[in-house]
Amino acid sequence: MALAREITGRERDELIESLGGEESIREGLRWYGERCELFDRRREELTEKYPDQYVALAADDTIVAAETLDGVFEELDRRGLEREPCVVEFLSSEPEIWIL
Repeated sequence: MALAREITGRERDELIESLGGEESIREGLRWYGERCELFDRRREELTEKYPDQYVALAADDTIVAAETLDGVFEELDRRGLEREPCVVEFLSSEPEIWIL
């Protein structure tokens, strides 16, 4: 059973069109990249305030935190905020150790 397959040119074109076209996709990726950079700039502050929690940065700069990912989505819904596009990460109080 194949989990992935190559799409046809027609399927690609339909997908691009369904997402608003190439420029819309590029703009969305630029915007999301900027949101990720903002989250990274605030990471230390957010980790101190919300250690060991899932934290979301909503499109309007609202911060939502909860102990579970479902909790973050429930709070976004409760506040009437869109789940997408949000940057959501788990902010561990333990430093990450990378072995390269």
